Amino acid sequence: MPKVVYTVAKGLVQSGGAGINIEKGNATMAGAAGTGHATSGILSIPAGGGPDTGGIDAGSVMVENTVTNSHCKADSVVLLSIIGTNNAANIVPVPFLYTVADGSFGFAIGNGGTGNITSSQVGDLKVAYLIV
Repeated sequence: MPKVVYTVAKGLVQSGGAGINIEKGNATMAGAAGTGHATSGILSIPAGGGPDTGGIDAGSVMVENTVTNSHCKADSVVLLSIIGTNNAANIVPVPFLYTVADGSFGFAIGNGGTGNITSSQVGDLKVAYLIV
């Protein structure tokens, strides 16, 4: 049976036994690329420096982002969610997983709302990921 402990630096990590090892690491996207070598983390998209500097229109999807991650395998399950977005401007950011490969995964953010996501709002988006 695996033993799991929590550390401030890494989050939940396996300290012994066999099983799932979850460690947290963050990454900042630069253009449409980022690097995060942990099994979970937060991807930050910088304002004006993300892949869609003009924003995301209602009903549209931004360009695909690629995250390099050594824990990702072609048969991995990658879970994505948006963190901390308010719906004051009728925006509904939704993450889409495009590709999963050895060493990387690709995702995009769609806008399911009736309002446009501006370039500054794109910069406020954070995407949480978990690789299983």
